[in-house]
Amino acid sequence: KIMTNPNIPKTISEKEQETLLFWNENKIFEKSVETPAGDKARGNFSFYDGPPFATGLPHYGHILAGTIKDAIPRYQTMKGNTVRRVWGWDCHGLPIENLIEKKLGLASNDAAVVAWHNKYVFNLERPSNYITKYIDPSFKPILGRGVNNEGLTPPFPGYPSGHSTFGGIQEGIFTAFFGSSFPFTDKCHAGRTEFYGEPRTYLSFKELAEENAISRIYLGVHPRMDCVEGLRLGKIVAERVNQLQFQL
Repeated sequence: KIMTNPNIPKTISEKEQETLLFWNENKIFEKSVETPAGDKARGNFSFYDGPPFATGLPHYGHILAGTIKDAIPRYQTMKGNTVRRVWGWDCHGLPIENLIEKKLGLASNDAAVVAWHNKYVFNLERPSNYITKYIDPSFKPILGRGVNNEGLTPPFPGYPSGHSTFGGIQEGIFTAFFGSSFPFTDKCHAGRTEFYGEPRTYLSFKELAEENAISRIYLGVHPRMDCVEGLRLGKIVAERVNQLQFQL
């Protein structure tokens, strides 16, 4: 209840609060939609409003525009039309998506620079180079089998793994936005025929990043050290980028 002094004239704000309280208690808005004014309903009135904040965070300017636009459906309701209110289109997630893309873009570029810089600083050879030289001359990585390129191995030093580094930055960026427990299904390669591309479900971005990193060992293009350190490097890059203050 709103407490006022009966001897003092009510302010516009107090009158507004009393009206809103009356509307809420008696469900006036709901009734206006269910039972339009007049002897009988005249029909439906559609008023499609565009996205109020498609590429930025909401602010008072959006509220101001909304109050002006609201006069139209209110007027039509008073004329006896049924007006269903739906504010904006289904794009309210775009500001967050836009921010994620910014951070991923910056982190991906930094990850590429730092990973390939270290590759040529440490200049460690690939498993295929060592194995064919000292252990088994017929050894071939299986990386290229899916693309009809038997024995394919990247033509640059292995340490740290680039794939593992990129997986690390994606884990760090996505986890910062969605949390450490976020089940999802990866369908990127669904329907592929040149290799096994069945959708895979993960319980977190960490689980996906670790599987991505370790896969380089099974393909025969990295020892475990490359993958572990690449993943760690990517997480460091993501942590630095997450500390930056971005504007939408």
